[in-house]
Amino acid sequence: MIIHHVRLRLAGGDPTVPGRRIAHSFRDRLTARLEDDHAQALSVSPGVCLTADAEGHPDRLPLRPVHSYDELFRYHRAHEAATHGQQCRVAGSPAAPGLDSENDWPSRTPGSGHANAQEWYYHTYVDTGCAAIQCQALADDTVTGLQLAGHDDGPRVTGIDTQAIDIDALDYSQLAAADTHVCTFTSPYVFDSAAPETHERTLSSWLRRPETLDRRSMTVAVDGERYECEAIATGQHATYDGTSPIAVAKMGILGMGLHAEYGFGGVRVWTTGEHRTGSHDSTAADGDAQ
Repeated sequence: MIIHHVRLRLAGGDPTVPGRRIAHSFRDRLTARLEDDHAQALSVSPGVCLTADAEGHPDRLPLRPVHSYDELFRYHRAHEAATHGQQCRVAGSPAAPGLDSENDWPSRTPGSGHANAQEWYYHTYVDTGCAAIQCQALADDTVTGLQLAGHDDGPRVTGIDTQAIDIDALDYSQLAAADTHVCTFTSPYVFDSAAPETHERTLSSWLRRPETLDRRSMTVAVDGERYECEAIATGQHATYDGTSPIAVAKMGILGMGLHAEYGFGGVRVWTTGEHRTGSHDSTAADGDAQ
């Protein structure tokens, strides 16, 4: 399966916004420029926001090659390192009251230092469904100038860099060699939604005890309408004892559960010896694929 690593260059807005909100807004702006069949095939993963300093290498250079599953998360590690210890709400932390809907944009406080001229970056993975859609949806002249989040102080796309990644060809040897694994939710996992047609979608039963995980009520904007949803919170851990950790790892890159195409349901699979953050509360069972 081919996905596309996308680096958006952004000006203005707030680089501490949760990455899933950029994903949701970016997908909405792209689908507005695509035919309906192509728009339905588009999926944008929960990504991470980085300032120029946190990017780790000069901008304008080609994206770093990705050869292994672990390398898919190098920018997540840069994000975690850059935000460690900060006393502000960042991607992955609980939202403040009133900011749970996907199109709400957190207002900046005076003196926050996020000047409109500031350039920053958003890294995400996009599944376009086919090569023809990729050319249309991710072309520089299609993306440049997009105003994300629909607000005057939201970020504006100033450029895009992409690279194709064959996720079936990545090195998963570390996961394959491990006896036990842990799944971490990198964005809220939506398991119940009032949006139309979601009741017809079968959710995988790979969580054995979801009631023990921290769950949140939130609203999600779909086709301009907002709907009530229930989701497992970002940062929750679940010990996985199924037989297909690599299959879960592949699906989790782009998201699982309801509304995954908008950046929900991101899942990262770890071996038990790796360092990770969050809460370890439940056990994930087999039956991985949706």
